[in-house]
Amino acid sequence: GTTRAQVPTGYGTLLVGGQRRRAAVVPIFFGAGEVDAPFDAAVFVGARRMFQGWMPDPGAAGGVFTNAVEVEVVP
Repeated sequence: GTTRAQVPTGYGTLLVGGQRRRAAVVPIFFGAGEVDAPFDAAVFVGARRMFQGWMPDPGAAGGVFTNAVEVEVVP
């Protein structure tokens, strides 16, 4: 996302706001997974982007959000 947020939901707190897009759908094994979301860094130099994951979990009201991380792309 392009901005920070704090929106309570049934899945936890959505911490990413602004323009958002789904980077990937990946399998999670034993609580661990890895996402590879390649992008052209030159387009984002000087920009900050926020990332947060969501995992389906039928035992937790359908899913849960991860913590979020904010990244600044520098040359």
